[in-house]
Amino acid sequence: LFSVLTVFAKGQGLAAYSDYRNYFNVFDGGMFQQLEYLPVKSFKVGGAAIPYVDNTNEFQIYYKGRKYHQTYASGLSYGASDYLVAFKVGNVLSVFEKGVRKNVTYYCSQYYLDDSLVLYLDDSNYNLSIYYNGDTTELESSMLELPRAIKTGSNVVAYVNQSDYFRIFYHGELWDIDNTAPTSFQAGRDVVAYVDGYNHYFQLYYK
Repeated sequence: LFSVLTVFAKGQGLAAYSDYRNYFNVFDGGMFQQLEYLPVKSFKVGGAAIPYVDNTNEFQIYYKGRKYHQTYASGLSYGASDYLVAFKVGNVLSVFEKGVRKNVTYYCSQYYLDDSLVLYLDDSNYNLSIYYNGDTTELESSMLELPRAIKTGSNVVAYVNQSDYFRIFYHGELWDIDNTAPTSFQAGRDVVAYVDGYNHYFQLYYK
């Protein structure tokens, strides 16, 4: 059986696979459901939803027993996290959360997806913004340069801006941590670990 199935699972009882006939199926909360009878072109499994490109190049999202058609998949990039699906067609960045699609910007060049947030650059106004908990928040405005380093965790973002300020976004608040860039840093859930750029001490930002 396992020699003819390709299975991708990501917790919370959600998985997807193509069977020996190339039918595309999902396993959701103990139940199997066939979504497509033709081979899909790609798919990803998140904690809440399964985005995929079907055989006709249409981008679909499976969520809680239903298929939600989104767009034609030309020029598409997409990703799935534990709670969100983010996708970009051309320069238009959209987020799918709890069965609802929201276009967050029409001029996106880069985005970063993690469990509960999407960080993105808006080329129309050179802003760095974040989608989190259903809202968008502006972190940096009218940037002359891109941030020099960005790391995202499950629910936290850490970055060094164009002036070398080290900043952290956590639970809707933006914190100025240091006016000197760290020599290294990583972001996780509720925590950012870094080596400061002045004394070279190992530091932790926690909650």
